[in-house]
Formats: sequence, C-alpha cells, structure tokens
Amino acid sequence: MKRIFFVICLLITMMISAPLWASRTELVVNGTMEADSSWDSYDGPTINERSNTRAYAGTYSRHVVTPGGSKGIKQDIVLTAGKLHKVTARIWQTSDFVYMTIYDGDYNNIAQGSKNTQGSWLEITLFFISGTATNHHVFFLSSGAAEFYVDEVSLIQMEDITGSTVYVASSGNDGDAGTAAAPWATLGAFEKDILGAGYKVYLNRGDSWTNIPANKTLAMTLGSSGGSGNPIIFSSYGTGANPVVKGISTNAKSYIAFNEININGSPTHGFVLTDSEFITLINCSPSNNTIYGVYWNNTATTKSTLTILGGTFTGNVYGIHTSGLNAANRLENLSIQNVTAHSNLGTGIYVSKTNTGRISSNYIYSNGNAVDPAEDYGIAISACNDLIVENNLVDGTINGRQIEVYSDSDAEHGSSNNIAIRKNRFLNGGARSINIGTDGDQTATGMVIAYNFIVGDASYGLLMEHTGAGQAALISVYNNTFAGCLGSAIIATSANFPVSATNNIFFFNGAPELDFSLSSSGLTTSNNLWYRASGNVLSYNGATYTKATISTFEATAVASDPLLDSNYHLTENSPARNAGKPVLTLAQIMAWNLPLIRGKGPDIGAHEFYAYDVNEDALEEPVFCPTNSSSCYVQ
Repeated sequence: MKRIFFVICLLITMMISAPLWASRTELVVNGTMEADSSWDSYDGPTINERSNTRAYAGTYSRHVVTPGGSKGIKQDIVLTAGKLHKVTARIWQTSDFVYMTIYDGDYNNIAQGSKNTQGSWLEITLFFISGTATNHHVFFLSSGAAEFYVDEVSLIQMEDITGSTVYVASSGNDGDAGTAAAPWATLGAFEKDILGAGYKVYLNRGDSWTNIPANKTLAMTLGSSGGSGNPIIFSSYGTGANPVVKGISTNAKSYIAFNEININGSPTHGFVLTDSEFITLINCSPSNNTIYGVYWNNTATTKSTLTILGGTFTGNVYGIHTSGLNAANRLENLSIQNVTAHSNLGTGIYVSKTNTGRISSNYIYSNGNAVDPAEDYGIAISACNDLIVENNLVDGTINGRQIEVYSDSDAEHGSSNNIAIRKNRFLNGGARSINIGTDGDQTATGMVIAYNFIVGDASYGLLMEHTGAGQAALISVYNNTFAGCLGSAIIATSANFPVSATNNIFFFNGAPELDFSLSSSGLTTSNNLWYRASGNVLSYNGATYTKATISTFEATAVASDPLLDSNYHLTENSPARNAGKPVLTLAQIMAWNLPLIRGKGPDIGAHEFYAYDVNEDALEEPVFCPTNSSSCYVQ
C-alpha cells in the first residue's frame, strides 16, 4: 500500500508541475539545457556553452555571446509537413535583442519573435504551420553584439481540430485536442489560418488571457475569415463572468462574430478591426483600454458592415471609434444599438467618414474630461452620410457636446449629409447639447433634428456654426422640446444660417430663446411655443421679440406656459396640444415608430399627448393624418 500511495503521489506531482504542452511529444532535443549537447553554433558566436550562472528551471541554461548580429545557436529538427506547431522558450538578455526564429527546409522564415526587456527571464511563444519539406531549424540569434541565456525550449505538434469547434480554458493544455473535456490553454494559435467558415471557438467563463505574444500588441490576432452567412464565432462556455482578453485584432479578416467576450487593459485598442468587414460584436464590453474600446478603420478601399449590439464601453479614450480612410474610401453599414458607453476619457461613440448606419437605443453618459474639451462628446459624427441617430439617452457629457455633427471641405473628410437626429433625450450637457459645424464649402445637406428632448444643458441647446465661403444648407428642426438650458435654445454663430423651426417648445432657456442676431435672412418658423417669464424669446434681423410680441414675427406662435410634467411631457391642459403643424405623413410617422397623432392636429414639442381613462387605457380619439379620410381628422 505504501508503494502504491507513493506512486500516486508521484503521478499527481508530475501532473501539477507538467508544462501546458506535456501531453504531446517533445520535438526539441535537450530543450532543458541540462545536457551539454544538441545546440550548434551558427555563424561564429564567441561563446556557446552550458552554464549554471543562470537557469530558469533545473541547473543549467545555454550561455551565448556574439560579436555581432545574426549570430547565435541553432538546432535542426524534423517535422510533419503542414501541421500546426507551438514553440516556447525562456530568454535572459543582458544586451541587445535576441530573436527566436523558425526556418523551414528551404530556410524561409516562417515564424519569428523577440522581446526587448533585459535583466529577467522572458517567455517567447510562437505558433507556426510547418513547411512542405520536413527539415526545419530553430534559431536563437542576436541583432547585434550581445550576451544572452536560453532555457526551457519546447516544440510540439498540436492536434488537429476535431470537427469545427474549439474550446479554450486557462487551465487547459495546448497539447490537447481542444475539446470541452480537453481544452487548449492559449489563444496564439488563432493567428494562423486554422479556422474555417462556421467554426466556433468557446472561451471559458471566468478566465483571462492577458499575455501578449512576441511581436504583437494584442493578446489575440486572427488569421482566419468566415463566410457569408457562415461566420467564425467566438463565444463563451461554462459559468461565471465573461472571459477577458487583452486585445483582439481581426486585421483584414471578414465574417467574424464575438459574443460575450470582454476586452480589458489593451495597450492600444480593445477590438482592432482594421480593413475588416462583416464583423459582429454582441454583448462584448471593452474597458480600460489605452486608446479605443473598438476601432474600425480602413487603409485602402471601402469596407462594409460592423454591427455592435449591447455591451458596456467604459474607461477608454473613446468607447467606439470608426474612421474611414478619406471621403472617397469610407466605411459603410454601421449599426450600434443597445450599448452603454460611459466614463470614457473623451468620446462615447465617434463615427468618422462612415456611410449608412444607425446609432440607436444607446445609453451614453458621463463621457469626457476637462483636459481636452475639443475631444469630449457623447456622440460625434464627422464627414458621414445617411446616418440615423435615434432613441438614445445622452446624459452629462463633461465639458463637451452631447452630439456633434461636423463637415469639412478637404478631400480627406468631406461633408456630412442626410443625418437624422431624432427621438433622443439629451440631458444635462456640459457645453452644447447639439453642435452642428461646417468648415470650408461643405454644406451638410439633409440635416433633420426632430422629436428630441434637449434639457438642462450648461450652454446652448443647439449651436450652428459655418466657417466656409459657401452657403450652409437648410437644417430642419421640428417637434423638439428645449427646456432649461443656460444658453439659448438655438443659436447661429455665423450669419444667415438657414433653419426651419416648426412645432418646437422653447421653454425657460437662456435669453433669447433663439439667437439669430447675426442673421438678416435664413430663419423660418411656424407653430412653435415660446415661453419665458421675462426677456426676449427671439433676436433676428436687427429686431428682438418677447413672448408678448412674437406673434408679429410668427403668426402661428403659442406664447403660453406649456404646462409640462417632471419628464417634460405635455399635460392634459397644455396649450401645445393639437397646436402644431403637420410635418410628417402618416407613412413617415409609422416608419419612424412615432405615436399616432390623436386629436385635431399634431402637438407641439417632442411628446404627443394621449388622454387616458381611469384604467390607463388610451381614450380613442380619431387619428390625425393630412389626407381626406373618414377615419382621420383633416388638415
């Protein structure tokens, strides 16, 4: 019994101390360096010897001194052609760089890695696919005159993926099959093209992958693409918190989806999607990354389709940043929905040179800081076309704009056209809730600002500025509620900025409610509600108007207290009820998913009032539509 017990204890000890590749055949001879053999000199190192001066494990390491670059030690090995391999070594550098390099039989460099820290043991791990010839070579070479030590060199052939599913757990073993029962341990193998369309990779919940491979800036770089309707999917398994990876790159790859994978602490961006297409992120949360949580950009031709659904983006410089190459080569088809972006140092969501997309139903709050207000936005849109921004709650952007839309005349950027900002709540902004800026001769055509609540900004509700030589294009502003901003509800800081303002509530903002004092033309208004206890409600074309005189400028004006509730909604006796002017058709109302207009006309402001009975059922009033129909009130 004592002998059996001793053997069991010995086996357990061996299992605990075994390295992650121990279940596969070791292909390097004397990788432990305990023998004084098997490592040949290459191109004349001054010293190539076994040494006990330093050792990562055991008693000895290999000590090498070189008089110049590309000198060191090597070992020739025989590998099965076309297979995935993993090689790991420990290197102690006292000066200069040391490269671990794998050459195939024709001396083609098929893998190389280095790290530049001196004075401690460094781990270098490489994954490679062996060449067609079986002869291969492992080299340790200096980049210049150097002294270094090498220990614990291991090279294994990894098992082929079983089926189309791979499991990875930090307690796993890269020498195993990658199944749920025998998962891999690391993510480095995925930088090789080993995954096909429809493959699924599952990362164990509660685990983290923070090691960054040699010559990489992120913990995982993908080498495979999926296919149309058949993406590669990275997801999670097990119980506990989402798995955490210290940065993921999909450089120039396509049709890849990530589900419930968090990114934390990347030295650059969380997800780097350069030149990538058809990428989907579902409930992924990048946090505390050095620059951006998600960065999608292109370096050449137009790239298409990024979808972000859910997730929390916090502690980055920007939560999400998309940036096309230039006006001619933009990104296309962007969808950002149900995201929480908060406490990022600069901007929650920054979209640049991107065409066609939707930013909707997101909660964006407390972004920005006082260090660089020019980069502090809840949402920023620069040189984009055909974007819808709707149903977002943007709250408390610090010292910056809640949303910025910018156009530029240069070839790199270009104008922002057909931007619809609708059905949002902009609350408690630090400096302008909505800022529309144009530079050069770009005119930002098709701008619509509608059905928004703009409340409590420390500056202006909507500011428009145009610095170009050309004429700015018309901005349509209708059915918004501006309330409690310290500055004017709307201000144009450049002359004759064309604005059509219809069905808006201007309530207790800074005086005047509309400041067009620099303009002699361009402003048209209709059916707005203007109210403040004292002071001017409008300054335009050399004249000022109070609530008592505003009807001389706008015949359909309502100059009464709107009787709003604590949510800035209309109450039953509000004078804004049924006092608006039809702007949208019934088909547009339904397409925008707006409440049907009940009563004898649209209400003024962002809220359409519904009367309710004691059972909280909407009272059945006829639906208003601007057509002659027996079921509608008629315009």
